Amino acid sequence: MDGVIARFEADGVDTESLQYLREARGNFSKFKTEAKQLDARVGSRLQITRARWRWPGGSAAAEFRAGSSADLVQGLAAAAHQGRELILELAMHGAWQDAFDRYGRRDRAPGAWGRGRV
Repeated sequence: MDGVIARFEADGVDTESLQYLREARGNFSKFKTEAKQLDARVGSRLQITRARWRWPGGSAAAEFRAGSSADLVQGLAAAAHQGRELILELAMHGAWQDAFDRYGRRDRAPGAWGRGRV
C-alpha cells in the first residue's frame, strides 16, 4: 500500500486524495476503492496475497510412503491442493488483465460505452 501511495505522490496526485489513501491503509477494500477512484488501472491490480509456509519435508506421497500419520498426509495434500488452486486463480486473473490491457485504457466518460477510444 505504501508503494501505491508513493507512486501516486510521484504522479502529482493532490494531498487530500493521498490523505484518504493513508487513512484507508488498515482496510484493504476501502483502500482499493480509493485507489480505483484515482487510477482504475492501479486500483484494479491490487490484491491480497495469502502468506504461505513451505513444508520442509518431501511431497505428501513421500510422507505417506514414509509412514507418517494420516492426519499429516491429509493436511499436506489439502495444502498442496489449495496452493494449486491459488496458482490457477492467479494465472486466470493475470490472463484476464492481459486480455483487457492489450487494448489500452478506454474512455469511461458517461455515455461513452461502445465508443471507447483506444
